[in-house]
Amino acid sequence: MATDQFAQAVKDYLKPYEDLFNYQTLLSGHLDASRFGPWVQEAGCYRALMGATVLSSGCGSAGDLLAFLQQGAATAYGIEVDLGLARLARQRFAGTEFEPAVHIDIYNGLVLPYADNSFDVVFSIHVIEHTQDPERYLIEMCRVLRPGGIVFLDVPNRYYKYDQHTMIPYVHWPPTRLRNVILGALLAGPFNHRLSPTQRYQLATYINYHIPSPVHLLKIYRAVQAQYGLHLAEAYFHSYTEQRLRFRSYPAKYLIGQIRTTTTFRLIIQKNGIGSQRS
Repeated sequence: MATDQFAQAVKDYLKPYEDLFNYQTLLSGHLDASRFGPWVQEAGCYRALMGATVLSSGCGSAGDLLAFLQQGAATAYGIEVDLGLARLARQRFAGTEFEPAVHIDIYNGLVLPYADNSFDVVFSIHVIEHTQDPERYLIEMCRVLRPGGIVFLDVPNRYYKYDQHTMIPYVHWPPTRLRNVILGALLAGPFNHRLSPTQRYQLATYINYHIPSPVHLLKIYRAVQAQYGLHLAEAYFHSYTEQRLRFRSYPAKYLIGQIRTTTTFRLIIQKNGIGSQRS
């Protein structure tokens, strides 16, 4: 349950977005931490959460950290590039029983300010597509993982018809550089005045936006697998239902069939060592 102070802080933070199409979704996303419950429970199937040290990489307002603490995590770290979101994350826990266990940090989006082997769980939900360098982002998560720990990563399925953030079809399919050119022309050219504020906002969010494909993510993993002593626990497509479609290295087949109907790709990487489990 969000405190009144936190709820007001969220509304203040979102005030510039009140007239946008997704305002209510943004508001609910900050206030309703219960939505993180299924993710956290799933993570607990691979690494026991009781007493764990957890990092949320791209924590936003830290609803996920609250869910981990409620499931028994001992210490929760959140890292953000957005100072406003980091402030919200701290305000979520201010004056609560969990405040002493929470640490919220700011970083440059590239190098995590933590030592190797620091965390039992590194958690990232729909963040990697917004980063400057997806490859470095994933490698950094593996670096700070403790033996027996897991990286738990959800990313929008690049092969799904709709972009998961705005539900615009196919806008996420072109290569980033080509998309930047097209969007730049639309936003700066004669068509700009025909776009509503919402449309301009939606299109602008796609500048430098890139959803890594599952093939790309697995390539990154394999490049550092031996260096960090990793193994692949899971790689599958899903739509937050019980149905799971296992990853297979046949990208051409992903353009047709069931894979295109799933919204999300999940990757769970484990560092070899004591502490792992699967229930």
